[in-house]
Amino acid sequence: MKTSSLALCCIAGSLLFSVPAGASTDLSVGPFTLKFFNQGDTLNNPAEGASVPVSRTFTGSEMAAFVEGAQFWADRLAASDTSGSLILGAAFLPDASGSAYNVTPGSDTHPNGRFYNYLTTGTKDATDELYGFDSLIVVQFEYPPIVSHNIVSPLSMTGTVMHEMGHAFGIFVTMEEKEESGSKYWKFAADGAMNNWTKGLVDVFGKQAAPDMKLAISAVDVADSFVILPQDTTPAAFKYPTFHGTEVDALTLNPATGVSEGMAVMAGRLLYDTSGNPAGYGFDGGNTLGHSGIMNSLMSYGAIQNIPFTEVELAMLQDLGYTIDRSQFYGKSILFTPASPVTNGIAFGTETAPKTASFAVGLHIFTDNAAVTQTAGIYTSGASAGGIRIDGVANTLTVAPQTVVSMTGESAAGVTVSYGRDNVINLRGSVQASGEGGYGAHFGFLSNPFSIYSHATFDVSEAGTPDPAERYENSRMNSDLAGALVKALNVTGTLAGTEAAVRIEMDAHVEEINIMKGASLRGDIVSYWNEIIPTAYTTNLTFGRTPDANGAATSVRDATFSLRYDGNVSGAESIHMSLEGGTLSYNGAASVLSMKNYGTLKGNGVFTLAAGQEFYNEGTIAPGNSIGTIQVNGDFTSNGGTFDFEFDGTSRDVLKVSGNAAVTGATASLTPVRGYYGGRVAVSPESFISAGGTTALDFTNIVKNNTLSSNTLSFAYETDPSDGILYFTPARASNAYSRLAAGNENALRAAAAVDTFASHASGDMQNLIATLDFADVATIRQAFVQMTPDVYNSLVQSVFSAARQNSNMMAQHLIAKGGERFVRRANPAEGEWNTFLSAFGGSFRQKGADAIHYDGERAGFFGGIEKEDVFGMTAGFHALASFQKLDADTDIASKAKTASLELGAHMRFAPNIWQGFNVYGSAGLGADYSKVRRPVSFGGYERKNKSEFALLRGSVLFGAGYDIYRPSFTVTPTAFLDFTAVRMPEIKEKDGDGARLRLDDDIYSSLRGSVGLNLAMGLPTTVSVDVGLYWNHEFLDDELSYQARFVEAGGAGAFKASYVNAAGSDSATVNAQIRFPLDLSRNITLGFSGEFYQDDLTILSGMLSYNWTF
Repeated sequence: MKTSSLALCCIAGSLLFSVPAGASTDLSVGPFTLKFFNQGDTLNNPAEGASVPVSRTFTGSEMAAFVEGAQFWADRLAASDTSGSLILGAAFLPDASGSAYNVTPGSDTHPNGRFYNYLTTGTKDATDELYGFDSLIVVQFEYPPIVSHNIVSPLSMTGTVMHEMGHAFGIFVTMEEKEESGSKYWKFAADGAMNNWTKGLVDVFGKQAAPDMKLAISAVDVADSFVILPQDTTPAAFKYPTFHGTEVDALTLNPATGVSEGMAVMAGRLLYDTSGNPAGYGFDGGNTLGHSGIMNSLMSYGAIQNIPFTEVELAMLQDLGYTIDRSQFYGKSILFTPASPVTNGIAFGTETAPKTASFAVGLHIFTDNAAVTQTAGIYTSGASAGGIRIDGVANTLTVAPQTVVSMTGESAAGVTVSYGRDNVINLRGSVQASGEGGYGAHFGFLSNPFSIYSHATFDVSEAGTPDPAERYENSRMNSDLAGALVKALNVTGTLAGTEAAVRIEMDAHVEEINIMKGASLRGDIVSYWNEIIPTAYTTNLTFGRTPDANGAATSVRDATFSLRYDGNVSGAESIHMSLEGGTLSYNGAASVLSMKNYGTLKGNGVFTLAAGQEFYNEGTIAPGNSIGTIQVNGDFTSNGGTFDFEFDGTSRDVLKVSGNAAVTGATASLTPVRGYYGGRVAVSPESFISAGGTTALDFTNIVKNNTLSSNTLSFAYETDPSDGILYFTPARASNAYSRLAAGNENALRAAAAVDTFASHASGDMQNLIATLDFADVATIRQAFVQMTPDVYNSLVQSVFSAARQNSNMMAQHLIAKGGERFVRRANPAEGEWNTFLSAFGGSFRQKGADAIHYDGERAGFFGGIEKEDVFGMTAGFHALASFQKLDADTDIASKAKTASLELGAHMRFAPNIWQGFNVYGSAGLGADYSKVRRPVSFGGYERKNKSEFALLRGSVLFGAGYDIYRPSFTVTPTAFLDFTAVRMPEIKEKDGDGARLRLDDDIYSSLRGSVGLNLAMGLPTTVSVDVGLYWNHEFLDDELSYQARFVEAGGAGAFKASYVNAAGSDSATVNAQIRFPLDLSRNITLGFSGEFYQDDLTILSGMLSYNWTF
């Protein structure tokens, strides 16, 4: 950065700093350690000649910006080096007239500086303790918080760090002031002390810099001297000194002349005395010949600086001795006006391997009057990268169809224009900046926030501009910037940015943005032009013009244009918006000067207009993307035109105007759409427009459309003679739904319930009714089947099945005790206890023709403790815990999950005097906590009904048997009764809106009798086997009923659902167990149980049990 009083962009030599040890904040970036000195530290400031305090500590955001600038150089010079070997100091030293400068210690043996030596040789000199750093950046004022994109502001901390670190890499001149015969002069350093930058300099007459060569200011050549032009040189005669080297010369070879033009270098400086007064034009020890002279480069000190090092400057660093692969940072640079249009087929990265460097650019058009078509892909993932960048006058860029420019890094931009005028962009391919803060297209200078460069005029004869280089730049800008930065952005492809699809800075005028057929637009359009300094120049944002063969906009309106755009348009001071032809569905908020419509405008957009401006219509206004609202904050005028208004029984299109609304000679086209219809609907055209000011609405033609087709409704338009209002009237039969329902009786009952409230439904029930009204008959029938409580019946029936399974396990446990003589003593000792613990699991499946199908799995634990005395009495307690999952085989796969717990007591009495006769029984109480999911899905209506509740369950079992003992087996004929009662609480579903059901509480019961035979026998080993066969019969009703109602219908909508008992009346049970004794008191049992019902209900389970007697 340039300074006014210090003139210290770069000081090479021995400058003594006093640095308190350990007082800094250190951050590592690649090969650099950034050492931030904090408030309270002191430095011996060479400009002041005294020790001065560091004015303040860097903030976190300032350090982040500093890191971003350092990362730029780490990417380019040492991408694989993370050593942090080079120490870069940073300190705040106050100076109201300054900005920042760099100090890079050097010596006669290392004239290029410590950074250069390490990065080119890998050898690191020990950091001198007198300095405490290898290079230092002094910041003299607080830089504003500017987020860097590919346009980098010199007033940002990031841009400043990029510039000053450039000096640390050796971009400074080695020269010294001498005195001879009382006359002072400047000369280059002696051989060996002259750095590579200085060796590459060539003066305005073509002489190469040489050791000890004197410097001269002259309009004519001076022998043996390095000459720069004098202060009074006119802009037309002005020339920069240049830098030359192998890489620079190859890149700057002008194809028109065959001459390598080299890289321009800033020449002399305006000098000031110690009081700040002008002291002539000449040389100093820091800025003279120490900066790039490339216009707009951050390494210059020109009026506009916004390019973070051009490819020419990277080539210069190569010539200094650095190893740089430029293809990682620039795909192609066009530096000279081509004689014919250019097609650039050079790819930059790929989709799977994008270029990763920060600030990388795929194509840089850095010239005037170039016509360039990009046909190869550009892919980057680095921060602040730029896909394509334009700096110049009257260039035309075309991104060809099928060509992709993809930026995925943070703060990247797809297309950037940052200097010049009358540039045209024809975007026919895809340009996307999908990273955080990305811009699809970015236009601006961002060099000085208080200046407007587009259309600016620079006075080259201004008395306050005595610097010849500055006059030359002003003369160029006087021509280069005498117009809009961008003449037209024409989009027929994809343009997208996460932060903005288009961003126009306050210093950039864009004449036209034309969105045309084939375009896809994602992201906002944001313009800050005219916000700070108003001008007469504005931006025309148009939709629906016809593109020519090259993708440029013509004046012809395109009736085939169609686009949905959901982004916001922010240009209250600068943008005139218009739909020229075709159809635009706009669903954002547009803050613009004015809006005009000549096509068909749809959507739910909000248009906020400038004072004195209006929304003007000659086309078609069609609010919503079905039913919706277009809002105009301002006045609305329609000269003719058509208004397509849609409505249903509860809502309608609205044109909402905050100001005055005037409609003359217009057509209103009224169209009913699918929705809920209760009673008649007023549909006079005036009812669709609201205005905060005056209204003058003249509709000369009303078109009454009706294409609705319904199996439950009929419709008619009619005018009420009492008030002259036009109405749309529906008619619904009293049995509109029940006459169509079929499939089962419960669906018919649900449909009859809907008949009772369909014409006065509310809430989401209106959506349910509307879906039914416009569904086909098959869908209506399917819908009412889904509205029944099938899954709750399946759950209750599965709970009964589980309870019977529990009773079966308990009965089998008690019955089998008669055969336990094969695994333990025949007569237990007095006071003996027995424990058992079983793990079981199985599945159940109902596929009967007359019942709702379901299937599921169940698993759990069954255990207990009991005491058997010498009189034949066994008594104890048991517990059972299980988890069950059920899938109801309905259209939409309802599901239920149940966690169960049961506690009970049991007994068996078989005294010896009964000689094998025994009685047994058990009683238990249980709770089944269930979660039910009952989705409803038909005709686009989708809801997910949920419920959670606890069923309470009680069971009693009593039976008797007779053990017939034989030497090798025991046969036990037996019979028992099992009674189970289940209480279902009131259930009120949630989350299902109109499809929610409420079920009344009820109690359901089962009484089942079983008769069968159990066989226990010992095998030749100590293993024993039990097999039981039983026939079961249900004595109570085989039907379960549920009283249900629709929650959203309030007191209406009740219906009864009845279901056949899935188990039927009769079933067969098979039990089998095999016991493996471990010793006289312990055994392990494996078991199987299957229950088979005549109505295709099957329950299968397996068991592993451990028994211990003590």
